[in-house]
Amino acid sequence: MSLEDFKLRRMKLIRFSKYQYLVMILIFVLGVIASISLFPFLQTQAATKVSGIDVSHWQGSINWNSVYSSGYRFAFVKATEGTTYVDPEFTTNMQNGKAAGLYMGAYHFARPSSNSPEAEADHFVNVAGPYIKNGYLRPVLDLETGTSLGWSGLSDWANRWMQRVLQLTGVEPILYVSTYYASNLQFYLTSYDLWIAHWTYDPNKSPNTGKWSTWMFWQYSDKGTVSGISGYVDLDVFNGDLSALVSQAVIGGGGNGGTTYSHYLVFEVTASVLNVRTGPGTSYSKIGTVRAGQQYVAIDAVQSGSLTWYKFWFDGAERWCAATGYTKVVPFANVVKVTAGTLNVRSGPSTAYSIIGQVHSGEMYVKYSSSGSWYKIWFKGSSSAWVHSAYVISQPVPADNYFVFEVTASVLNVRTGPSTGYGKVGTIRAGQQYVVVDVVQSGGLTWYKFWFDGTARWCAATGYTKVVPFTDVFEVTASALNVRSGPSTSYSIIGVIHSGELYVKYGISGNWYHFWFKGVTNAWCHSGYVKSVS
Repeated sequence: MSLEDFKLRRMKLIRFSKYQYLVMILIFVLGVIASISLFPFLQTQAATKVSGIDVSHWQGSINWNSVYSSGYRFAFVKATEGTTYVDPEFTTNMQNGKAAGLYMGAYHFARPSSNSPEAEADHFVNVAGPYIKNGYLRPVLDLETGTSLGWSGLSDWANRWMQRVLQLTGVEPILYVSTYYASNLQFYLTSYDLWIAHWTYDPNKSPNTGKWSTWMFWQYSDKGTVSGISGYVDLDVFNGDLSALVSQAVIGGGGNGGTTYSHYLVFEVTASVLNVRTGPGTSYSKIGTVRAGQQYVAIDAVQSGSLTWYKFWFDGAERWCAATGYTKVVPFANVVKVTAGTLNVRSGPSTAYSIIGQVHSGEMYVKYSSSGSWYKIWFKGSSSAWVHSAYVISQPVPADNYFVFEVTASVLNVRTGPSTGYGKVGTIRAGQQYVVVDVVQSGGLTWYKFWFDGTARWCAATGYTKVVPFTDVFEVTASALNVRSGPSTSYSIIGVIHSGELYVKYGISGNWYHFWFKGVTNAWCHSGYVKSVS
C-alpha cells in the first residue's frame, strides 16, 4: 500500500469514527427525550396501587384531612384486642377518617393463647359492628401471636374466628400476617384474602407472601411519616387501583365516592336555618345552610357527641348537617339519581340560565317541581336549581331499604296503623331501637312502620324518636323462631318472630342474641336462625 493510499484510508476511518460518534450522541439524546416523555406514563403505571395506612391509639390525635390531602385513600384502625380491650381512639378515628374521604376498616388484634376464637370474634363485632357495613373496608384479623398452639392449632383458631365474624356480619374478613406466619400456617387459610406484613420499605418491590400466591394489602413499612400524624406510622398499599379497591375490599362495592347505598332516607329540615358542614361535628367548616321545608337524601348517619349527623349531597359533594331536633324523616318520594358523569345545575329550566354548580353520577336529590324537560331540585340550599331530566332517573322506594330509630320519648304508644285512630297494642321506651321499614305522613305526624311483636306495627315519629347509625341489625331466616326471656331454651317463650323480620341486636350471650321485642328489654333468640344485615 502506498503512503497516499494509507493516508486516504486513515482519513476515511477518522471521518467514519466521527460519524459513529455523532450517531451515538443523537441516539443518546433521543433516548433521554423518550424517557422524559415516558416518565409521566411510568409514574402512572407505578402509581396504580392505592396508598393507605393502619393506625391505633399509639398515633394519638390524627388530622385525617391532612392524611387524605397527602394522597392516602384507605386506613385500617385497631378496634379491639382479646375479649375486653377496646382501642380508645377507635370510634374517633373511624368517624373522622371517613368524614375526610378515606375508606376505613376495623381490625382485631388476636390473643389466641388466652381466649377462644368465638369469644374474641363476638367482642370484636360488638365493638366494630357499626363499621362493618356498606362503604367500609372488610374487617381484619391481626394474627401476630399464638404460636404456642402449634401451627395446626393456630390455623384452626384463625379459621374459627374468621367464620364466626362471617356468621355474625355476613362479611368475610381479611387475614393480616407476617411472612413468617404466611409460610407456616395451614394451606387451607390461603382461601382468605391476605394482608401481608413484609417491611421492605419500598412499595415497588414485591413482598414474600409465603403459601399465598397473591396479596390484597401489603404493609411495607413500619416507619412511615405522614402529614397529620405525629411520629411513625405503618404504610400500606392495595394491590390494584381505586376502582379495584372499591369492588374487592369495600363492603357493598361502594361508599365514599361510590354509587351503592343500601340504606338511605329522605329528611326535611325543620329548623329555620341549619348549617351544612364538611364533616359530622361543629368543629368542621361551615360551607352553607339549608332551610325549613327543604328535603335531601341522607346516605349515612353517625353519632358525634349528643347529636346524630346526616350525610347528604348538597353542592355536588357529600356534606353533613345535624339531624336531632333540626330535621324529620319524611316518606320516600320524588328522589332522582344522576346518570351523567357530570351534569350542570342551572338557575332556571333551560340552558339559557346560568350554571350554579354540578352534580355527578350516582348522587341523589329530591325533585320538588318540573318544567318541561327540567327538574327542580334542592341544591346548595337554593330553591332555584334545575337539572335536565334526560340525565337523571327517578328512584323507586328500594325493596330492602330500612333504617334504625331510637325512642326519645319516655313512653311511646305502638299502634296497629299509622294514626291515633288505630288500636294501641303496647309501648316502647326511651333508648330502645327498632328497624323502620316504611314511613307515611298522617295528619301533622310522620309515622314509622316497624317489627314489634312478630308483626309490623306503627309509632308516631316526629318529636318522639331520632334516627341513629345503622348497626347490629339482624334478619330472621327461620319461618318461625321462638323468642325467650333468657339466653337458653330453659327460659320461657314470650313470642315468635318470622322470616324476613328485622330487629336490632344489643347484646350477645353465647349463641343467643339480645334484642328489643314487644317493648321489653329481656328478649332473646338463637343466632343460628338469623343473619346479620348491612
